[in-house]
This record gives sequence, structure tokens and C-alpha cells, in this order.
Amino acid sequence: YCEEANEQIVVYEYATNGSLDHHLQDPNKRRCLTWEQRLKICLGAARGIEYLHSGVGEHKRVIHRDVKSGNILLDDNMEAKICDFGVSRLSPRNQPDTHVRTGLAGTPYYIDPIYNERGRLSKESDIYSFGVVMFEMSRGTMAYEKRFGDAKERYLIDIVRSHYDDHKLVGGLDKLMDPFIRGHINMSSFEKFNEVAHECINLDLRKRPTLDR
Repeated sequence: YCEEANEQIVVYEYATNGSLDHHLQDPNKRRCLTWEQRLKICLGAARGIEYLHSGVGEHKRVIHRDVKSGNILLDDNMEAKICDFGVSRLSPRNQPDTHVRTGLAGTPYYIDPIYNERGRLSKESDIYSFGVVMFEMSRGTMAYEKRFGDAKERYLIDIVRSHYDDHKLVGGLDKLMDPFIRGHINMSSFEKFNEVAHECINLDLRKRPTLDR
């Protein structure tokens, strides 16, 4: 990492396996993503985001502001690496109000609607975006893939919300499961994973989980 004068540079180790979104969009690659690998990738990404949120230096934390599957790189061992800090922001650390007033940035379909509406960025905004990534891993589809038919279920997050009512899944988890992992998965693990993902996209910031648990 280098920051000198007007130059800001981050150098990454070469990610042999590319970015996560390529694996989700390519059926042959997605077929090879076992449930255990998906959990490992999500845990690695969560640790990376938590590292940024836990504090840089003595008084600041980093809010990524563009967490998405395209910004999660995978190395030789399919270990997750968070990348692309072009729109990231520093925020005060260890203060009651961790919000930062800033213009909207990020990728549609992953952006926290609270941040979108109020322009108030917080570490919980990254957690919302991470929840979207978790549902991408669960269902095996990208956040922005269109669904024809019901206009209310046009994108992945709308499909997810349509299945929940007062935090209870309506119609079972089958519609949120990638066909490639069906029959090769521990349902208890799948249920817990989706429960955490659903907490991440809660519209009440106070009910979103932290990534250190």
C-alpha cells in the first residue's frame, strides 16, 4: 500500500481463481463450488470486512462501500480477498455515531437502501451488501439477474424478501437453494446461513449483526 502526495496505490497478490462473480455466473464453475467452499469463502470475506471495520490506525475504520461478489478475489486455495477500495471511506472509530454524510456510491442491487435514502454511510451499510452476497452464494444467482413475471420479484433481494414474513420463511428454503448443491448439503447449516444473511439485510440498522461473532 502506498499513499504519497496525490498517489494512492494498493498492490494485490495475483488471484489465480479470479473474482467470485465469475464463479457464480459460469455454470461449470458454480457446479464445482461445494457448500463447504461457499461457507469458507463467506467466512474469509467476513473476516476481511471485519478487519476493515475494526480500525485502521488509532482512530479510524474503513467502510468499503462497494462490497459485492465482483470485489471478492479468490486465490489458489479459494481463500477470499477483499479488493477495490476506490470508493472506500474512513470513518471515526469508537464513537456512538459512526455515520458519515457522503454522496451515494457503490453498485446497484448491493447498496444499503438506508444509505441510499438518507446518504448516511455506516459500517452496517457494508453488512447489508455482504448479506446480498450471502444470498447470491445460497441461491447461485447474481443480485442483478432479472426474474420475469411478477414485477415485485425482479431482482434477487426482492425474491428473498418475498419469501420472508415477520422473519419467518414462507414456502420453505427450497426456492433460495442453488440446484447444484441440492442433495449435497446439511440443511441445518443452510438454514442458519440464510438466517444470518436475512439479519444482514434487515432495514433496522440496530438488528444487523456484527461480523466479529
